[in-house]
Amino acid sequence: MGKEPALTAGTITAFVTALIALAVAFGLDITEEQRNAVLGLIGPLFAGILAASAIIRGLVYSPNTVARLETEAYSEGATGTALTPAQSPPSGT
Repeated sequence: MGKEPALTAGTITAFVTALIALAVAFGLDITEEQRNAVLGLIGPLFAGILAASAIIRGLVYSPNTVARLETEAYSEGATGTALTPAQSPPSGT
């Protein structure tokens, strides 16, 4: 994940908190209970989304990884084999 931005639930919660503060500063009438309800929803919601994306990330391969694996298989003389999502890529990918 070297080139991908890493968003955390804390970062997203801080951003939503700042948006709420900005909206209140411009006249949005929101109670403390409403603010807490929004913030209480944001943290677990985005934590779940991030967890799901981490799981999905482990099930897909980048085009460069697929090309490298195909090249390695071809150079080793393998024919008719295909990499499936159930197979683990070599370490370091």
